[in-house]
Amino acid sequence: MGELVFLENIKTEYEYISFKLIEKKPKTTVWSCFNNNSQVELGVVKWYPAWRQYCYFPMVQAVYSRGCNNDINSFIMGLEGLRSESKVEYVKLHGNVCNNCKNNCSKCQDCDKGSEFELYHNE
Repeated sequence: MGELVFLENIKTEYEYISFKLIEKKPKTTVWSCFNNNSQVELGVVKWYPAWRQYCYFPMVQAVYSRGCNNDINSFIMGLEGLRSESKVEYVKLHGNVCNNCKNNCSKCQDCDKGSEFELYHNE
């Protein structure tokens, strides 16, 4: 299951920009943002661990309209929605799994790490 199963459900084409999948990681994805007219790569959307969310990283100095900013935000919100869907599907199939010891638990008795669960799996 996991995030990669749901990628076909995300909108990638907008009026002035589009997003192309450039890398699949075990738990996240990396997307390139292009200008639809010039095909210039404007930036990338990828997981930013410090903030525990997807963020936009500009690659060129550019001016973005409110509409383009809204499109980037909408795309990121779609990616975050995929993470939520994937976790729900994973828990339905496997229950909560501790990141540390891989036991099925809400508070692991073996490692006492609490409720830090795997969001995705690679089956």
